[in-house]
This record gives sequence, structure tokens and C-alpha cells, in this order.
Amino acid sequence: TAFFLLSSLVGQNIAFFSIALATISPFFLGHSRLLNMESMGAMFVLVSLLGMHIYLTHDRKLYYLLLSGATFGLAQLNKSTSIALLGVVGVMLLVELFKQTDSSLGIRFGKSVRVFSIWFGAAALVYFILWPGMWVDPARMLREVYGNAFSYAFQGARLDVTEELNPAEFSVVTRFDGILLYLRYWLSGTTFITWLGLIFSIAFLFSKGEQGLTTNVRALLGYLGLLGILFILMFGIAQGRNHAHYIMNTFVAFDVMAGIGWGVALQWAGSRWKGSTYTTVTALVVLVLLQIGFGLSYAPYYFTFKNPLMAEAATLGYGEGLSEAADYLAEKPNGRELTAYVYNGMGTFSYYFPGKTVILKRANVYYGDFATITDELRNSDYLILYPITRKIHPETEKVLGVLEGVVEPEKTIFINGLEYIQIYRVADIPELVYEALMEQ
Repeated sequence: TAFFLLSSLVGQNIAFFSIALATISPFFLGHSRLLNMESMGAMFVLVSLLGMHIYLTHDRKLYYLLLSGATFGLAQLNKSTSIALLGVVGVMLLVELFKQTDSSLGIRFGKSVRVFSIWFGAAALVYFILWPGMWVDPARMLREVYGNAFSYAFQGARLDVTEELNPAEFSVVTRFDGILLYLRYWLSGTTFITWLGLIFSIAFLFSKGEQGLTTNVRALLGYLGLLGILFILMFGIAQGRNHAHYIMNTFVAFDVMAGIGWGVALQWAGSRWKGSTYTTVTALVVLVLLQIGFGLSYAPYYFTFKNPLMAEAATLGYGEGLSEAADYLAEKPNGRELTAYVYNGMGTFSYYFPGKTVILKRANVYYGDFATITDELRNSDYLILYPITRKIHPETEKVLGVLEGVVEPEKTIFINGLEYIQIYRVADIPELVYEALMEQ
């Protein structure tokens, strides 16, 4: 749908390349393969933005407006953080309000209100129809969804943890640390193809010659850029969670901008040096293959892609590699009779392991319940630890620290040169390790 909408503005070749660049980028591809909500939500947001833009600037057919509103409703059902799109839609309507001069301000304002009402009404209708909870108790559903969203953003946890929203205690990042964090996430999770394409799109956005863009495409680039920036600001300023996938909309918006930038750059180069359309299409195909090539070495964990110029990947420790640990133990002669004690192993390990999986609960480590941990460990055959999450889960040092230097793991699993998993045979663990655990 995004392709068909975009093709009406920039042509099929550039539209295909732009959407392909976004959907085969390693970061998006990895998350979409996980059925991660942000990847699906980002596509709903993109379609909604394109639909509204086409309706306002290109073709005033009602179905574009209804499509835009409906996909915003789907985006809201998917993730409430997609509400940032409201800011972009507001800017679009404001620009349209002052761009038209064929009638009085009051009449133009009334038209904008009517457009917004139809758009928002379509979103609300989809939201209501597709969520049965809204049929029963809409007030409670809305309170929990948006209450949890605000609680996450400003209090760092859900309402069932914080118990209430207390605006007096809301806090935001007063420095640029959070914003810089998300900028680093984006830089690390994107390829050189996107970097260069984004530079081209910004350059052509402000160009004035024949090689420039139409007014509608310029505006679209501006709105896509605004959308990407808003998500970085929203999560960078709030004191809530700090995972890279929260700005998936930024990744998608900037990838589409990069695709348009590359397409226009190649068209401009072709017209300057008398190249054929075939040459331009071939160059776009080569760029698509390069985009795929950047992520291939990270298969099947595409979301762990790291741009070579950055220090670390935007996303690590989603459970990747634990299936390899499960395969390692399953290949043992008595694999089906083994009991594995696994950190972060629910599904990511247990689905692949034919024996018995006991989960080493992070809460037990966090709250110091080492009596339970030592008891479960003694009754297991293998201990599987996940040191790749050391930075984000520092409490795991309470277990890792007492093992390292005392007992060697039977197997260590590396992914992309990083130590992901340590596999210990419980029979090799000396008594002093249990004593050290209990003393914490």
C-alpha cells in the first residue's frame, strides 16, 4: 500500500526502491521477522502519513483520507506511541491552511477542521471495531492504554507497578543524553546506503535547479524528516525505556527519505550525463543488493546489525544464540534426559531443547533470592548464562562474577565476535561457588 501511494508522487521505480530500502534494512528486517510490534506499527504510520499527504496536496479523493485515518487507528491499536503522528498531521493541516488563499481564513479553518474530523473519525471507528474491549468498557481500556503509555514514558514502568500517574513527579531528561542515545541507535542500526541517501534527500530538499524536487515531494521529505525527529525527541526526552526499537518509525521514515534521495540523485546524474533509464534502474537494483549484503553476515539475527563506523550495535540480547545452546545440548547422547537451568530461556531456549528447561528468573537474581537459585542449580545438569546482557542487566554479575575464574564453561558461544552464551556442566561447579552465591 505504501508503494502504491508513494508511486503516485515519485514514480514506480523510486517508490519501489524507497520501500525496499526500508523493509530490507537489517534493523527493520530483523524486527519484522520477530513479529515485533514496532515494525508493523511503523508501516501503518507510513501509510497514514502518505495517505494524508496525497489527499491534501495531490488528489482530493475521500478514500485517501479514510485510508489515512484507518491506518492511524491500526497504528494506535498496535502501539500508543504512534500518537506522535498527530503532530505531523497537525503541521500538514496548518501548512495547507495558510497555503490556500482563495477564501477567507475562517472558511479555510472550517475546511481543515472538517478534514481532521473525518480523518480522526475513521481512526476512532477502526480502533473501536477491532478492539472488543472497547465494546465493553471503553473508559477503562483507554485509561489503561494511555495511562500505561504515560507511566512508561515518565515513570519508567506500567501502572500496575507505579500504581498511579503522578504528574508532579514526572521528569524528563534535562540534558541531551537521551536524544544523543537514540541518535547513536539510529546511526548504528543503519547502513551507508541510508546515510548517503539521506544526505542526498536533504541536499535536494533545499536545491533550486531543475534537478530539484516537486513541491509535493519536497513537502513529503519534510514531513518524513519531522516524523523521524519527533520519535527521537519523544523517547529521548522522556525518562522511560531506552530500547532502540522504540524509534522504528524513525528508521522507516529516514530509509524512505534515503530512497527518494538516491532516486532523484540517479535521475539527475542520468540527465546530466545522458544516461538511460535502464542505467538508473540497474543502479537502483545494485543499491538494493548492497542493502541486502550489509545484513547477510548477521543472519538470522539481522537486528544485531552494526554499522562498521559505530562502536556497538543498537540492539543486542533479545535471546539470539540461545537456540544454538539448545542444539548443542540436544546433540548429546542423553540430551532428552538433561535438565538445563537457563537465564532468559523461556521460548528462546526451551522451544528448541528436547530435555527439561528450568528458567533462572531474573527477579530472583535482582532481589537476591539465591536460596532458590542454588537449589534449582544443584538439581540441574547444565547452567546456561547470557553474558551479552551484562550492561543492561548489571545484576547478572552476581552470578557471572562468582563463576568466572573459578570454573571454566564447557562451551562458549560467540556471535559476530561477541561472547553471547556460557554453558557450564553443573557437575564441574565446586561447592565454593554455591557458598559465594549464598553469601550475597
